[in-house]
Amino acid sequence: MLQVTNPTPLARLRPLLEIANLVRDERELEDVLLSIAETVATGIAWRTVVVNLYRAAWDDFQVTTVYGNENARRVLLGTTSTWSDWEPVLSDRFYRHGAYVVRGGEFDWHEIDLPSFTPSARPTQDPDGWDPEDSLIVPLAHAGGTMLGILSIDEPLAGRAPSDDDLELVAAMAAQAARAIDQLQRHKEMQRHRAALEHLHEVSTRLSSVGERENVLDAVAQGIALALGFEKVSVQLRQGDGFVPVSACGWEDDRGPQIQLPPDDVETMLEARFEAEGCYLLPNEEGLARSTTGADYESQRNGRGPLAWNHHWLIAPLRNDSGETIGFIWPDDPSDRLLPSPTKLRVLRMFANLAVTALELARRWAAEQEANELMRATVTSSPLAILRIDRDGIVRSWNEAAERLYGWQAKEVIGRPSPIDGGLEFMHILAPVLEGESFQAIEVVRETRDGRQIDVSISAAPLRDAEGKVVGAMAVHEDVSGRKWAARELLRAQQRT
Repeated sequence: MLQVTNPTPLARLRPLLEIANLVRDERELEDVLLSIAETVATGIAWRTVVVNLYRAAWDDFQVTTVYGNENARRVLLGTTSTWSDWEPVLSDRFYRHGAYVVRGGEFDWHEIDLPSFTPSARPTQDPDGWDPEDSLIVPLAHAGGTMLGILSIDEPLAGRAPSDDDLELVAAMAAQAARAIDQLQRHKEMQRHRAALEHLHEVSTRLSSVGERENVLDAVAQGIALALGFEKVSVQLRQGDGFVPVSACGWEDDRGPQIQLPPDDVETMLEARFEAEGCYLLPNEEGLARSTTGADYESQRNGRGPLAWNHHWLIAPLRNDSGETIGFIWPDDPSDRLLPSPTKLRVLRMFANLAVTALELARRWAAEQEANELMRATVTSSPLAILRIDRDGIVRSWNEAAERLYGWQAKEVIGRPSPIDGGLEFMHILAPVLEGESFQAIEVVRETRDGRQIDVSISAAPLRDAEGKVVGAMAVHEDVSGRKWAARELLRAQQRT
C-alpha cells in the first residue's frame, strides 16, 4: 500500500516558490506549462494534472499539457472546450477554498460536451475516498480577473479526497501559476515589441537612399509583416481619383491587390470612434457599409470571440504636412489571429510615419534633381561665363562660355583654385559674397590664358545649403570689351566733332 506522509509547512511552500521562479529563465510557454503541471502534481501528491489554456483567438480552451497519465494524454491532448462547457461545473455549489470539487453522482457529465477521461480505478463507497467519477477543477485567473486557463486534477496518490488545506494549497499554486503565465506572455510581447522597434530602426537607416522611394516602401511593408506579424501588407498611394498599390508583402502580386477604395470612402472610414494610436480599426460590417466599391480581398486568418481578428479593416493613413491623405497602409491576416494590441498599433503608426518621411524625402530629392537639372541646362546653354567657387576658393563648375572667354578647359580648372589673376578675384571680390553679400556689374580687367587683356563685368551671389549656411559663390562674367571699345570710339568721335 502506498504511504503518503503529510507535508510540513515548509514543504508546502516549496511548490509555490518553484512556480514563482518559472519565468526567470528564457523559456517557452510549453515548457513552463509542463513545469507548472508537474509542480502542482508533486506539491499536493496527485498523479495527473491537465492544463486547459485559454486561446483568445478562438475564445476557447485547449488542452496543451497533460502530466502523469499517458492514457489521459492520448485522449485529451489538443482537445478544445468553451466557457459554456465549463460553466455548469464551475458553480457555487461545488466551490471550496478557491477550487471546485465535483463528486460522483452530484453532476451528470453527459449534460455537457467537455472532453473527459475517467481513470481506470475502482469505485469507492468511502465518503473520504476519491472516486474515478470525482473531479477537482481549479481556474487559472490573474489579478485582473481574466481567465488564463483551467487546471483539471485527478488521481490522488493517497486515494483520498482533498482536505481544506490541500485545496487552499492548490488554489495558491494556481494563482501563482496564472501570474507566471501572465508574466511570460507579457515578456514575450515585450520581446516582440523590442524586436519590432529594432526592425523599425533598421528600416529607418535606409532613408539615406532618399532617391529610391520604392525600396524604402518595400522595406516598410516587409518590416510590418515581419515585426508585427501580418502575413499581408500593402502600401497604397493616391493617384488621380483613387489609390494604387506601390509596395506589398505576402501577396503573389509584388504590389499587392488593387484595394478599390475611392478617396471619399477612405475619409469616411477615418472616424474618431475607429481611431486607435493613429490607426483605424473597423469591424467588417462597418468597412463594407462605408465602401461604395466593396472589398476585393477578404481576410483568411480569422478567429472567434471579442479579441479575435474577424475580417477587420485596418488602415494606417499616410498624410502630408497639410493633412491631406496621400495614401494608406493596409495590413491584413495577423498570424496570431488576434486584434492588434495598442503597442502593436503604435509601432504600426511609427512605420507609417516612416513611410511618410520617405515619400517627403523622395519628393524633395526629385524636386532638387529637377532644379539641379534646370540649373545645369541653364548654365551649360548660357552665353555668359558662369563659374562656381566654394568657400576655399576652389572652382566647382566652369561652363563652356567660361572656356571660350578665358581659354582654360573645365577639366583643367575644376577642383583647383581659380586661374584668373592668381586668386585676386577670390580674395578681393568674392570674399564678401561668401559672407552673404551680393553685387552686380562690377567692371574689371582680366587676363586670358593667351595673355590678352579683356574688359569683364562681374555679378555674383552667395550659394546656401538647406540650413541657410553660405557654402560658396556663383559668379557670372560678361565680356564687355566690345562695348567698352565702342564707347571709347564714340567718345573720340564726339571730341573730334
